[in-house]
Amino acid sequence: MNKAIKRSFRGRRTSKVPATVECNADNGIRYYSRRFSNTIHSKDLPMELDAVGLWSPWTLLWFCLFSVAPLAHMYILLMLLRDLCVSFPESIYVPLQLYVPFLARLADRMKGASWIVDFWCVIEALFFIAFKLKYRYLQSRDPLEASLSAAPMYDPEDRKILWDRIIELEKDDLGAFISGWFFDESIENISRYDVCDFLCWCMFDGRNQEHLTSLEYHELESLVEDIEYRISIQLYGAQTEVENKEVDDGESASTDRFEKSRKEPRILSPRRWRMHSEDALTTNSETSSYSTTLYSLPKKNFRFQVDIHREEPTFFSNLYESYKQRYEQYRSLVENSDFHPVKDFRTYLNDRAQQADESARATAHNMYERIIQSGSQVDKQIAALSHATSTQLAEAWNSVKGMKERLETANFLSQKREALMQQLRGNRAMLDRMREMPYAVPSKQMAALMRKITEVYDSLDRVEHLARDGFASATGALAAGKPIFTNREPQRYAKYSFDPLLSVKTFPLGFHLLVLGLTEIPMRVMLGNRGFEKRFIGPLGYYFHPGDVKSQSLKEGGDKVPIVFVHGIGIGLLPYVKLVDCFLKSGRPIFLPEIPYVSGFRPWLSSTSVLTPTVVASTLTAMLATHGYASGVFVGHSYGTSWLSYACKYATNAVAAILFLDPICFCLHTPRLTKNFVYHTPDPGTITYMVRTDMMVNWTIQRAFPWIWITLFIEQIQVPCTVFLSDKDALVPAERMENYFKSKGVPICDAGSVDRGFFDTSGDFNACIFRGSVHGDFTDHPHLLPPIAEACDSLCCRVEEMRKTPMTRS
Repeated sequence: MNKAIKRSFRGRRTSKVPATVECNADNGIRYYSRRFSNTIHSKDLPMELDAVGLWSPWTLLWFCLFSVAPLAHMYILLMLLRDLCVSFPESIYVPLQLYVPFLARLADRMKGASWIVDFWCVIEALFFIAFKLKYRYLQSRDPLEASLSAAPMYDPEDRKILWDRIIELEKDDLGAFISGWFFDESIENISRYDVCDFLCWCMFDGRNQEHLTSLEYHELESLVEDIEYRISIQLYGAQTEVENKEVDDGESASTDRFEKSRKEPRILSPRRWRMHSEDALTTNSETSSYSTTLYSLPKKNFRFQVDIHREEPTFFSNLYESYKQRYEQYRSLVENSDFHPVKDFRTYLNDRAQQADESARATAHNMYERIIQSGSQVDKQIAALSHATSTQLAEAWNSVKGMKERLETANFLSQKREALMQQLRGNRAMLDRMREMPYAVPSKQMAALMRKITEVYDSLDRVEHLARDGFASATGALAAGKPIFTNREPQRYAKYSFDPLLSVKTFPLGFHLLVLGLTEIPMRVMLGNRGFEKRFIGPLGYYFHPGDVKSQSLKEGGDKVPIVFVHGIGIGLLPYVKLVDCFLKSGRPIFLPEIPYVSGFRPWLSSTSVLTPTVVASTLTAMLATHGYASGVFVGHSYGTSWLSYACKYATNAVAAILFLDPICFCLHTPRLTKNFVYHTPDPGTITYMVRTDMMVNWTIQRAFPWIWITLFIEQIQVPCTVFLSDKDALVPAERMENYFKSKGVPICDAGSVDRGFFDTSGDFNACIFRGSVHGDFTDHPHLLPPIAEACDSLCCRVEEMRKTPMTRS
């Protein structure tokens, strides 16, 4: 699978864009921009695992539906031909009868066509065009702005805690965790730049490295140091444990150590997290524990390979800058009044000649080692030349030949680079102030500033390209008419929020209306017959059932706890009606909120309709409060568990207990869900194909899925909880979750043999596994529902008992 993706990436080329940009800011920290020379497309993706494929009746149905739009356009052309023949019989119809009688007969038959068919074909064609235009609009939206709009920027301390929890889970095989995100690329082939870019994207709100502040960049470097240390222990084993004390002037010593490490290997302790202020170093009691750390020395140090092209990307512009400075020194020497025209000039030229020779050797060495790819064809050609060739190349550069042209180029590049650097310093100062503001900055404004920073680096990269081309032209550094200086393509990883929207298909308008009619109308009728009524609160629509009024009052007083069920990706609440019936038997109030942007066939929804975590948490709380409830038992399936995660972390008072069905929120840091949902072509042999290819569903997952806010750990759940997993789930890493729960001492039972006693006696956190089931199997197999109903009732009874206890004691 991964090899197929990589081959398709290499074969599909688009416009030439810079692979990377890098520049040193005033604080000495390097920043990068990342560009790929190829673009991923839907047809590059492999089919999802265990797919039925094309040999299915569903595939024939999809093919017929996709043919509707082309047929509608052809029919409109025939309509146009018919009208032209009627309006201009002598000039159009008669020649058609003589030369193209087939078209003349078609025009005659079209005269008897129904106006209803004509109207419907026009509507289908217009809908197809409107759909494509909206799809192109969504593709053109800035991915960074969409990521920043999906959720607030993550707090540094929360990021530190999140990283510690991820490392705890992946400590046994951290290398496999990293390579998994890079489509199973070997860890030895992943460069330090690639890892930095990946960590920046996943841990810093989907941003690029150039969008980080100075302190955030130090945090990023600390994450890379931590990974290198742990992989060293994992691969080569540990020596003895020693005590490592923090240096008093920590920041400067750490910076010196970092610069030194670029030249020689080093022994790293497990991550030294940089503080976000000088006061935090002395006042924060929790972070002060990092000052003295016990760690094991690895027998051998693992280091990510350093991508030279990104370590020194300003080589040629610096070369022109040094040439300009050398000329300025020479001119100042000539203009000096104490200058002796013969003796001093001869001495100066001798000194310059010696320095030029040393500079020539260094230049040639740097060119060869830092610019030319090792093992490439150009590398072999240059290796075959004598040592004098590279020396002559540098000597030609430092000679006086073409001095005027080089000085003009040097002045232009220097002025251009200085202007860009001044603009960059201003933008970065603005970014620092925005990140330090106590109030939230609008995501659109933040994204606009970050785009400006990226544009400056792109301009700096173009300056570097001009300098490189000028160097090649001045020295004749060409090989067979082609430039010898090439950049290495960055390793691609599952960066779903920046890749184009994938696997989106256009179904006809009639099919949209049919599906909505067959889902919305029956759902409203069935829920209405069961006593539900549709209500709205803010942007959220939901169904509410008051429960069995006769059994609302408990023996000890108080109302029954309500149940809040949140559905997953699909066609809304309709597939869950049987599960709702199980909840109704308990007589408790039930809330059924709707998530329209993960319910298929709603292309009219705005790209801003996806609710942010804070809005979800506050809306669910307000929904309960509107009916007089302070809290409830939350039940969620698949994508709906992301809403449960929001409520569990950001509306803790509203969550009395929680039940997860095929949850996506646990172990979300692993790449399984991302790769299987986004980077696999949906199986056309199943009915789920129509939902997996929906435009708004794909927009929600690829542009409005803040995993860092959705991911949930056991330590963050402070209420009674039950989790149901399906061990054959193709999306959720069920086996990984099961091992995670076992490591935390969570009682686990097979759903086929579970009884009510397990849920009542197994503690506040337990889990059940449907053996042999796939994702959402309980919606199609009613025999799987009783354990879920028992678990929900057990959670509700536990909450009600906890509410009665204070009253009984009083």
